[in-house]
Amino acid sequence: MKKLIALRFLFLATILFAFTSISFVHQAYASYPFQENFDSGNLNNWTVKRNTQWSNPSQPCLYHSNPTTWSVVNGKAGIKIDGPGCGTELIPNNFQITWSSGYTYSFDMDFTNSAVANRNVLFKYLDSSNWYDFMFYGSTVYFQKVVGSYYRVENTSYSFQDNLTYHIKIEFTNNVIKLFINDSKIWEIIDTTPYFNGGTVGLQASVGSDPDSEVWFDNLIVNRLPLNVPLLKQTSEPWQGVEYATASAWAPPNPITINRWGCAMTSAAMVLKYHGINKLPDGTDLDPGTLNTWLNNQADGYTRGNINWVAISDLSKLAKTINNITAFDALEFIWGDNDTNKLKNQIDSNNPPDFAIEKLVS
Repeated sequence: MKKLIALRFLFLATILFAFTSISFVHQAYASYPFQENFDSGNLNNWTVKRNTQWSNPSQPCLYHSNPTTWSVVNGKAGIKIDGPGCGTELIPNNFQITWSSGYTYSFDMDFTNSAVANRNVLFKYLDSSNWYDFMFYGSTVYFQKVVGSYYRVENTSYSFQDNLTYHIKIEFTNNVIKLFINDSKIWEIIDTTPYFNGGTVGLQASVGSDPDSEVWFDNLIVNRLPLNVPLLKQTSEPWQGVEYATASAWAPPNPITINRWGCAMTSAAMVLKYHGINKLPDGTDLDPGTLNTWLNNQADGYTRGNINWVAISDLSKLAKTINNITAFDALEFIWGDNDTNKLKNQIDSNNPPDFAIEKLVS
């Protein structure tokens, strides 16, 4: 029995504008969805979601026996705690991670006091019962995940030094979590069920049996990861001058070339290669020129110059074995509409926005 896994690619442009649409999508990743350097000197755009003692939730975290909370000092956001066990989270007011994966969260983190102090950061936060974090404690790094009553914790080691600033980056894509410290990857974690949808990033601090903690953050940046779609151009050699489809039969006396009309077909080649279909069923390397030839050799490859997307679906199934694909049975075309919100949702879900397809999995 087959089931559908929602991995759709929305065709939102006419054939003539399909390649322009892909170029625009790649350009869009150049801007950051969220960044904060705390140069404003305040936390007006942030909310403290929790600041309570574990044993007495009605009481706040303490510093020198007084209630303590997050503040901005010298252009950095942070908190000092030396009271009994407690936890506190600070999250941005107007930023939500609506995509399921495919983002990086980077920041500078000051390690300013005892080497055994707790220092935390949230990289996915929905509420106090659903969150992910990394906790840095002495020379140990803990990954913590809370989903309702579910709790997962793992750890690795890293030699931190006191009174230094570390640049930390967390990458979350396709349920793989990677932790980088000073641009070196130190840990890779496979996320597993249960999951929760939505959420945001944030800052976190906590104390347990060791009541002393101090942490300061700066230069926060959250960015979507660009899709790893191979770049192919209809204007490239050796295919740009090749006759597109069977144009000589319906557009004489000057047959139309891939250079002029091959944008949608070239986009199809890019998406096929994104899914690991790098060879045609006969073993020929897939590119716009060879895909054009393959479609011409099919009874339903083109319909008077219009690419037949069902034929692309057929190709994905026929080429499954030669490409050693086991993740899906075929890519199935599904017609979309000109809804830019759907396009954005697909981009946010790390899906190339060319044409609507789904993975069919046995």
